[in-house]
Amino acid sequence: MLTWLKTKYKKKEFETEASLSFNKQWDEREMGMMNPALPLLLRNEELSDLRAGLSSNYGLNIDNRQKHRLHFLANYSFSRNENNVERMKQQVFDGFRNAHEIQYGASYNYRGENKVSIDLKNKHYFSNTVQNYNNFFPSGSVAVYLEDFLNDILDDLIETWYLHRYDLNQLKLFGSAGRIFRCRRLFC
Repeated sequence: MLTWLKTKYKKKEFETEASLSFNKQWDEREMGMMNPALPLLLRNEELSDLRAGLSSNYGLNIDNRQKHRLHFLANYSFSRNENNVERMKQQVFDGFRNAHEIQYGASYNYRGENKVSIDLKNKHYFSNTVQNYNNFFPSGSVAVYLEDFLNDILDDLIETWYLHRYDLNQLKLFGSAGRIFRCRRLFC
């Protein structure tokens, strides 16, 4: 059984999205040989997976020419996984995991002759399987899009070549760095 809901709201520069999904599986098997002297292996398994998420994004133009733009984001997600396994009518495994993830950050985009993007984000992760630590995951990335620069060079080198069929796109230099901090307190 699978159910899934998703909604989105947008007004001017603010956008938010919410989603919910639930997946449940039942599996009952009898395995063995057709020899009546040997017992059949009975296996029952029940799995469930619940996920919910809420994300929001706000974009802001810094100048009137819309070359400089800031984006702010905030996301929250929750998941709960359960697994119950029986073999030969005996409980083998019965467990669950709850996880919460909070992410927030900002990005700067420049759209001039070449495009540049800088992202700074942070994430916190909480789970019932890791009780003594609240994790802190800062990260940053920089991307420089080079397709306009390289297309200008090719235009200068090869003036006419089948009406510029060599047009490059999706070429960029990208770098990122992140760190994991583990804290024994609620906040580092």
